[in-house]
Amino acid sequence: MAKRHLLAQVSNPDIGIAGIVSSLPDYRFVHFLNKELRFRMIRTSDLVVSSNEGLHAHPFYYYSDPHYGIGFCLAVNRGDNGLLIPGLKNIDYLLLMMQFTERYPLKDSLSRLRKIPGVMLVQQIDTAKIAGAADVFGLIELHILKQND
Repeated sequence: MAKRHLLAQVSNPDIGIAGIVSSLPDYRFVHFLNKELRFRMIRTSDLVVSSNEGLHAHPFYYYSDPHYGIGFCLAVNRGDNGLLIPGLKNIDYLLLMMQFTERYPLKDSLSRLRKIPGVMLVQQIDTAKIAGAADVFGLIELHILKQND
């Protein structure tokens, strides 16, 4: 019998993921996010994801903090033809915070996000509990690498 090799999903503790529910359009939400967190997040090319229904384009924003060495990206969960992560039907935006350290705690960022007008919910997302989330975050990482080239 042939030997089977399984790939283990790796959990990265240096990545914080927040799910955000907001009635604001993405450009307005990013304006308030930049103002509240003192970011300079800009829109890059859309994140294109393939599914059974076809290709979905999702607006994508990115900011790298040179002082802390942390990268932030915002992906719109509701694209033109579907959801980025189908397991998160109620979430409008996904904020990924990469290379976290003790100097920039995740909980402080989440509480500051809650102060943005039009934000109804901010919650930390555990990717291990959501099917397909790890694959999407891998695509996001590749998208960021492609943008930086």
